[in-house]
Amino acid sequence: KILSDDAHGNLQLMHIMTIIVRHQTIYFHVRYILANLMIQSAQRIAGQQTNSMEHKKLAIDIIEVIIKWELRKHYEQINEQKNFNRSLIDTIFNFLIRHACQINLQNMLPLSQQCIRLFKIARKFAWPNVDIKLTTFERLIHQIVSY
Repeated sequence: KILSDDAHGNLQLMHIMTIIVRHQTIYFHVRYILANLMIQSAQRIAGQQTNSMEHKKLAIDIIEVIIKWELRKHYEQINEQKNFNRSLIDTIFNFLIRHACQINLQNMLPLSQQCIRLFKIARKFAWPNVDIKLTTFERLIHQIVSY
C-alpha cells in the first residue's frame, strides 16, 4: 500500500526499496505484484533532484533485483503461466540504457558499468528474444546533435 501511494515521502520509499533489495529472496514469490511498483520507484528515486550516488545505486539495484528474479525463474526452471509484460521489460532496458549513458561523472562510473553489465545479462539470459526499441534515444541524440 505504501509503495502505490504517492503521498508518502521519498525516505519511506527508499527504506522500503532497500528492504526489498536486501531481502529479495523473500519477495520472489510476489515479484509479479511488486515489479511495476519497483520500476516506478526506481525511476522516482533516480529522478530526484539530489542525484546522489546512493540514490542512483539504489535505483539500479532495484532493477537488478527484478532481473535476478527472472534469472532465478529460468535457472530453477519454474514453469509459470505468468511472465513480466512487454512494457515492463522495455522499461527495464530503457532504464538501463538511459542510466548507463547519463552517469558521466568519474565517481559514478561503476554505476554506469553496472547498468551495462545488467543490460548484457538481461539481454543474454533473462529476455533474449526482446527487440529493444531505441526511439527514445534517437530523440535524445537528435537533441544533442542540434544543440
